[in-house]
Amino acid sequence: MRKTPALVLVFFAHLSCGDEAPPETLRCPQSGLRSQVTPENAPLHWELGSSCLQVSYSRGAAKYSAEIKSAVAAWSSTECGLLCIAEPIQLETPRETDSIHVTILEGSSGSISPIENTYRLDDGALLRAKISLNEPELPENMHRLMLYNIGRALGFEGTEEVVSVMNTPLEADPLSELTEEDIAGFCAKYGARCER
Repeated sequence: MRKTPALVLVFFAHLSCGDEAPPETLRCPQSGLRSQVTPENAPLHWELGSSCLQVSYSRGAAKYSAEIKSAVAAWSSTECGLLCIAEPIQLETPRETDSIHVTILEGSSGSISPIENTYRLDDGALLRAKISLNEPELPENMHRLMLYNIGRALGFEGTEEVVSVMNTPLEADPLSELTEEDIAGFCAKYGARCER
């Protein structure tokens, strides 16, 4: 039953706080980052559950493994986050659910790296994400591209409104690490005391 992880999460947050109510300042941080949404306007998100989110890359994408691992480490190292993200591994066939897979795009596309997020329409819960790298179009700063791609796979929308690794266009943006806006957005979406 899907409600069990939410009950465990509430219990865990209560245990970490003791018997005291959390201070008002620990509510969801404000961020200008926006979530991608379903046609029904539900924000895309990974469910906080018992299994870690699997991140994998194909044999063809293995040459970018350092950039993939670095980007995943940046997003998963935020202190507020409860989303468990496993260390990226090389794998040709990812799990059917709870997985992000990076591969090389077969054929041509007008995009640098198209991302396919599969989710439930009713509540926006992500099931899997696929990042396809279009090698002829890849920028020199692959770390920056992977920070953006992992952010999209986590459910964030590209933006030009705040200073963020989610800024577009990527070519004009020299950011190489998460900003305060990125961390606040991640905490709001996946943090311990966030009211969703």
